[in-house]
Amino acid sequence: MDVRRLLEPEEELAFRVGPAEQGMRLDRLLARRLPFASRTRVAGWIRAGRARVDGAPAERASSAAHSGQWVELRIEKRARDTNAALDDLLALPVLARGAGWLALEKPAGVPCHPAGNEIKRTLLTALTLAYAAESDPGGPWLPHRLDRATSGLMLVALSREAQTQLSAAFARGAVRRFYRARVRGDASAVLPRDGAEISLRFPIARCGDRPPRFRVDAAGTSAHTRAALLRAGGEASAVALEPVTGRQHQLRVHLAHLGHPIAGDPIYDPAAVAGERMWLHACALELPAGVLGNTAPLQLETPPPPFEASAERSLR
Repeated sequence: MDVRRLLEPEEELAFRVGPAEQGMRLDRLLARRLPFASRTRVAGWIRAGRARVDGAPAERASSAAHSGQWVELRIEKRARDTNAALDDLLALPVLARGAGWLALEKPAGVPCHPAGNEIKRTLLTALTLAYAAESDPGGPWLPHRLDRATSGLMLVALSREAQTQLSAAFARGAVRRFYRARVRGDASAVLPRDGAEISLRFPIARCGDRPPRFRVDAAGTSAHTRAALLRAGGEASAVALEPVTGRQHQLRVHLAHLGHPIAGDPIYDPAAVAGERMWLHACALELPAGVLGNTAPLQLETPPPPFEASAERSLR
C-alpha cells in the first residue's frame, strides 16, 4: 500500500478496464481499486462529475464497465484524521530488530492500516514515514494485524523477503501468539481455578457490519482458543489466551460467549463505558526456527499494561 499517496489531499486515478472487470458496476470497480474509499464515497464522486469514461463524464454509478474502456477519476480526500497528531506513533520504541524486520508495541485505539476516513493516524502510516528509508520499495509491511482496540506486540517487515517469510508463517499457523485480558465477572465458573489450560472450540460467523460483528454459530468457521485463568474476582478476572486459529474478533467473541466479555470491549461488553479502553493485550510471539533465518525459535515479549493491578481490589 502506497501510504504516501494516501496522504495527498487529491490525486488522479486512470486505468484501462481489464477483461476480468467486464460488466462490473462503475462504483464497485473504482472502490475495488481504492483501498481507502468506500463504495458510497466513490458513488458520490461519480455524481459530482469527478469520473470520466473514454473521455466523457460518467453518467451513473451503476453504469456497467466494459473491457478496454479508459477510466479516469479525480479523487478528493477528506480524511477525518487529517489534523491528527503522529508524534507519539513516530516515536514508538523498537523492542527488537533483525535483518529486514523489527518489533514494536501498538497502542490501543490505533488501527493497523489506513481505511475509510482514517488515513493518517494509523500504525502503517507512521511506520512508512519513519522507516521508508530503511525499507525495500513499497515497504514497510505488516505481516499480521491487531484489532484497533487491542494493544500489543507487532512485527514489521522492512524487506520483501521478511514480509514473504512472515506472512507465510502466520498463514500456516506457525507463529504462536499470546494475550492477556481482563474480563468481566468471576470467570472461575468456566475456567479452572488452578490455572490449567482449556480449549475453547466455538465456530464463529459474521452477524453484522459497521462495525463488523461476530457470534458463535454452529454453521460458522471453526475457531480454536486456548485459555487459562490467572486470577479471579467478583467484578473482574485476569485470563491468559492463545488463539490457535486466527479468526477476526476470535478472542473477543469466545470470551463473550462464555459470559465474560473483555472489559471495555466496545462491541461485546454491555458494561463498556464510552472512552474506556479494551483490556486486551498481545504480550508475546513465538516464531519457529528458520522463519527469519534464525537457527532457534525466536521469542518476543512485551509486558501487558497494568490493567490487572488497576483492578487489584476486584481480582484475587
